[in-house]
Amino acid sequence: MTTNTQMQLTVRKVETTLFCISVLVLVALIRNLLETQLDQESGNNHFLRSKAAHPEGETRSLVFVKTVKTGSTTVQNILYRKALHENITVLFPAKKNKRRNPHLFSMLLPIQLSHVHRSALREKDKFLLNHFRMNYGSVNRMVNKSEAVYVTILRDIPDVLESRVSYFNFAKHLTLQSKRCPRREALEFVRHMLRNKKNHLNFTKFGSGVFTKSTLGNGYYFQLQPDLTLSDSRDDLSRVEDTIKTMDKQFDVVMITDQFEESLIVLKNYTSWPLDDFAYVMKMQRKPANCRLKSSLTHSEEKDYRRLAREYLAADERIYQHFKEKLRKQIAQLGKKYVSQKVRQLRDLNKKVAKECQFQKTFEQLSYKPGNLFSNVKVTNKSTLTEEQLQYCSEFILSDRNFCKYLTKIQNLRLKN
Repeated sequence: MTTNTQMQLTVRKVETTLFCISVLVLVALIRNLLETQLDQESGNNHFLRSKAAHPEGETRSLVFVKTVKTGSTTVQNILYRKALHENITVLFPAKKNKRRNPHLFSMLLPIQLSHVHRSALREKDKFLLNHFRMNYGSVNRMVNKSEAVYVTILRDIPDVLESRVSYFNFAKHLTLQSKRCPRREALEFVRHMLRNKKNHLNFTKFGSGVFTKSTLGNGYYFQLQPDLTLSDSRDDLSRVEDTIKTMDKQFDVVMITDQFEESLIVLKNYTSWPLDDFAYVMKMQRKPANCRLKSSLTHSEEKDYRRLAREYLAADERIYQHFKEKLRKQIAQLGKKYVSQKVRQLRDLNKKVAKECQFQKTFEQLSYKPGNLFSNVKVTNKSTLTEEQLQYCSEFILSDRNFCKYLTKIQNLRLKN
């Protein structure tokens, strides 16, 4: 073999090697690009969320009947953020219904079309997310059921009753002695109400507001059955089964507070939204007093309280147990292994958001509840975040009132154009 031929072979080997290296580098670059894109889509970069058009099949209309002291404010915050990011119109109370609480519909009557801003009703994609009394005929005309997901949330009866007694400070009206021990206050409250049931049909000593009065009795029953008066909701249990059957037809998902994360995964399945949209921080939890860290009731007292609470709110108990079982079946249909996997991913997502936003849990007073402290989060070092990052993180912190005002301002500008 001549020297010339050897040199040619050597050059070809070098060219082949360089070509192979170039191909490998190109493949690595493409792979890295794809992985980066997938990371962003799966929520690993929360601050640079895509504002592109929503994927086909995603739910663009939704109704959330917000119930009292069930974790509903946390769910509402998730849905407010979704509406904000996707330019979905939220139906808020009309001006004539605005009093001290512009984010609340009247609980005196079941919701009507006239209770909502007319300009918002003309929009195709709509969310209805507030406290209101369910009235399917009107709600269906606002947010067409055939194109929407209908949701509400329920909490176990002994726990929701304790939370209501504490939040509305019912104990002071009965001169109970167990201040700052909500579980014992709730026990004394339910004993008192069952002893004096016939003498307290009007509950005048607890104030005049229908919203507050409705929480003294079967609040789920009253809010979700439009044909009931306040008095009926306490004494007439004849329509409980009809209410359950009607709810079964109307609601796609009835979330259960004790299975909050699992409920969100079931809701995700109905809406086809990405998991990123369900990141949350728990809001409006009471600051635990010393006697809440460990139950202030003995074992026998706790057992007695649970029995009495379920007896006192018998209608709500039946509604709760039915939909707790229905959620169990929905989880089973999705597959327990799948739901558990998604719950773990959601927890990891929440930790990642909390870390990126530098959240610190805090407890703060609300202007309309000066005697109580409720959970929220705050950003510990705003100077390290960009304007876009701070905007994203601040959305988790907004109270329901302030988010309502913020969205209303944005929507009014959009609807005028």
